[in-house]
Amino acid sequence: MKTRPAVSRESENYLRLLRAQIEHRVRAGERWVTRQVLAEHPQFRVDPESVLDLVYSEISVLDDLGAEVDVNVLVRDFPELSSRIRGLLEVHYSLKDGPPDPDDDPSPRGLQNQTNVRLEVLEELGRGGMGIVYRARQLGTGRIIAVKTIRVADPDASTYKRFKQEAESAAKLQHPNIVQIFEVGEMQGRPYLAMEYMEGGGLDQSLARQPLSTSSAVEMLIKLCAAIHFAHQQGIVHRDLKPANILLTRTGEPKVSDFGVAKCLDSPQQIETQSGALLGTPAYMAPEQTEAGAEPCLSSDVYSLGAILYEMCCGRAPFHANTLLETLQQVRTHEPMSLRKLVPDIARDLETICLKCLEKNPTLRYAGADELADDLRRFQAGEAIHAVPANLWEIGLKQIRRRPQIAALVMTTLVVAAIGILGIAWQWRRANWQTQVAIKQKVAAVEHQRRAERSRDDALKAVRQADRNFRKAERLVESLLELSSQLQGRPGSESLRQVALGDAIDAFSEFAEGQQLHPSLSRLISRAQLRLAELQQMSGRYRLADETFQRGIQLADLVVSKLGSDNEYLLAAADAHFRYGTFVMHTTRNTPAAIEQFQIARELYSQVVLNDPQSTTALDRLGETLGTICFYGTQPLESDESGDMLARALELQIQGLRFASQSGSSEKLVRWAEQEPWKSHVPEQIDALRQFPRLESLSFAKQLFSLSITMDHIGERQRRLGNLPTALDHLQTALGIRDYLQPVLVGDHQFDLWHARSHSRIARVLYHQEKMQLAAESMALATDRFTQLHTLNPIHIEITKALVYCFFQSATMQDNHQKDSIPLLVEQVDGLMEQYDTPADHRHEFDRQLSVHMRLQGEWLLASGYPLLAEVSLRHANQLASRLHGIQPDEHLSIADLIQARCSWANTLMVIGSPDAAMEHARDALRLCAVIESRFPQNDENVRYRESAESIVSMIEPAADVRSPITSSTMSLDTAR
Repeated sequence: MKTRPAVSRESENYLRLLRAQIEHRVRAGERWVTRQVLAEHPQFRVDPESVLDLVYSEISVLDDLGAEVDVNVLVRDFPELSSRIRGLLEVHYSLKDGPPDPDDDPSPRGLQNQTNVRLEVLEELGRGGMGIVYRARQLGTGRIIAVKTIRVADPDASTYKRFKQEAESAAKLQHPNIVQIFEVGEMQGRPYLAMEYMEGGGLDQSLARQPLSTSSAVEMLIKLCAAIHFAHQQGIVHRDLKPANILLTRTGEPKVSDFGVAKCLDSPQQIETQSGALLGTPAYMAPEQTEAGAEPCLSSDVYSLGAILYEMCCGRAPFHANTLLETLQQVRTHEPMSLRKLVPDIARDLETICLKCLEKNPTLRYAGADELADDLRRFQAGEAIHAVPANLWEIGLKQIRRRPQIAALVMTTLVVAAIGILGIAWQWRRANWQTQVAIKQKVAAVEHQRRAERSRDDALKAVRQADRNFRKAERLVESLLELSSQLQGRPGSESLRQVALGDAIDAFSEFAEGQQLHPSLSRLISRAQLRLAELQQMSGRYRLADETFQRGIQLADLVVSKLGSDNEYLLAAADAHFRYGTFVMHTTRNTPAAIEQFQIARELYSQVVLNDPQSTTALDRLGETLGTICFYGTQPLESDESGDMLARALELQIQGLRFASQSGSSEKLVRWAEQEPWKSHVPEQIDALRQFPRLESLSFAKQLFSLSITMDHIGERQRRLGNLPTALDHLQTALGIRDYLQPVLVGDHQFDLWHARSHSRIARVLYHQEKMQLAAESMALATDRFTQLHTLNPIHIEITKALVYCFFQSATMQDNHQKDSIPLLVEQVDGLMEQYDTPADHRHEFDRQLSVHMRLQGEWLLASGYPLLAEVSLRHANQLASRLHGIQPDEHLSIADLIQARCSWANTLMVIGSPDAAMEHARDALRLCAVIESRFPQNDENVRYRESAESIVSMIEPAADVRSPITSSTMSLDTAR
């Protein structure tokens, strides 16, 4: 049997995208675009199967639109595949309603008006690729019958011969479970046959309404086997058995119909079809039928009976793909999924019978429909079925049949006969020994299978129990976090709050320990570890949170390595990497490490989108990840590449919203977003947004929130490019979305954080537009929101850094009188330092991150012309770095942080006119350089630290002898600049 060479997953995904592109272009009005698409992607032009795949995609869309499919155009474009394309089109129309025909009269009157006094046509029942079936009345008897006729008034020889084949085949089959033919005739050149009318419709319709029980399915298939066995005895192979060709009486009795492609085994005649055409329905045809010109055999019908039994048991065909070619490929190369995986309660013996029918090799199936029926009856009676490994006696006989020389030895002389007898005895003993070994192996295999089933059942029970435990732990954690929030700010309640938070951590810690490795269970454990890491982050235990994050990621990646194509596990792993990247970015500012995590998440989300282009979750998170990479990545935000990436992120997120919208307000929101409201009059657009009803879908609200983050990034990019009005439009639209979502998402940490951040970004744009009053008001709103968040969680480093930023930005907006704002600023920062109470064993992590933040902020303020504000920021950075060095005097990082803080502070003190103090801190930095060089001589960073300290000392020395008349107490903002 010919099979298509293995195609890589990447190529399959690429083909899926090309099929989607073809569908989009055809639905947009283009025609015959397959040739153009292949010209753009020539790597697929050399693969005939890929070409046929794409051709069939275009045929299907054209047919769906009701457009005419001109086979001559396709043959002209792909002459080397002309016969296969014609065959493909014939199969397509045999599965559909056939191509449109100008001579096709769809009205039942089209037949009724023909001259035939014996029939009265009542209504049309249905139509297929070749004929139309009507409900009619025999005028002589009054009997209701079904009448089938050819669709076209002037059929060609092939169509006429095929119709005649059906009539002849069915007419000689008189069986209770085969639809009976009453009459064969012709009306004005259009042949017809009158047959038994089946009021129950097709089995496919019955299965669509209600699945059959196992006992009913077995009973029905036994009757079908009897009918097919009878047909086989008459020398007829059906070749197109499927639920649609099994008709039911009013009482549910099944009868086989449609012998239109049947084959008489004792007749040399063949049904004439296009070269390369296939006869049958792909989802139910045997593998050997998928090859053009294949000879029919009885086991082909046995295969189709097995496929029908499979669908009756589980509600779906053994093979079914998006396209006809993919279905054929599955029939040829794939094994059907185990019935017990789809229906766990189904009997193992029934599954064995079904899968024996569906063997790829015809010789491994039942030899005929009668054997299949016999095994089904044994199953009904609770007896041992035959579709199992052979017994001991049969194995022994097989061993003898494999040694024909034994029979010849018996016919030799007495001596040779004696030797032969001894040889037979020896061979028998050896065969018997082999049989015993085989039996033991079989027993061991059965026992192993039972143990595996028990292990699987135990694993599934463990997963269900773990899921219950996880949800219980989640509920406990949420209640403890709520209690912690309620206690926040109450006098004397801090210790109780820490206990509640500690209990929440213990709840997930207990769940995440000691579990067995099962994909579903591992995913739950990974989720628990990620949640635990976030709780540890909330409690200020950043190093411990980092370790827990990494354990959760390793487990999520392990599951993907075992079940890489499962979207559920791909999404879980992508979420894990994205959350860890966010943690790294906001706690350690290790940008390369964070971007690495975001890139991994991007690849995983992209894989999910390739697998399921309509996955709303993956589209939304892929867009958010692209925006995050763009904002924090090494590529400048102002670059064209960043602009393209942000535009793509917005496009993906709007597409995700479009797929997620169902009705009502969500559909209105999608239309609102698609109109690009940030490009219109923004205040009016925000007013329109406020009029929408409140969202009920939490998941849709989170997707809309994610879209607002990307718009924030675009606004920040426009600010850096100097496009301040455009930046303000994007930022205000993002804020308007969050105002709308606040009733649904308030209390969500990330939402509250971004809601506050929006005000600070808008304030910065207004400041650059020199709208000082509006800028100060917006920054005050940001400060208020961050203060509220900080009150709820004073040891969350991201919130603390944001609040510090707001304090200093507010100071820069105080009517350009820098020194007047310093007392309030010092009071605010000192008060903030006194509030936080990180656990003693984790305080150094908080101190380090806040120290680095205030040092970098001070350096930026100095470079921006705010030396007095820079001095306040760097003074606190030095206090934190000194405290950290006192806790960890031998840590390289703590010494390095203090050196850099000293150097930056010394530089600022020199600028504001305090050279003596500047020299003191610069020399202390040099002293620390000697310490770090002696303790860590191999560290290459030491050279940079020393060069920085020596450079500052050399700049300060000339000024140290002549004290500057300008001091920090008298220096104005203009002088500092």
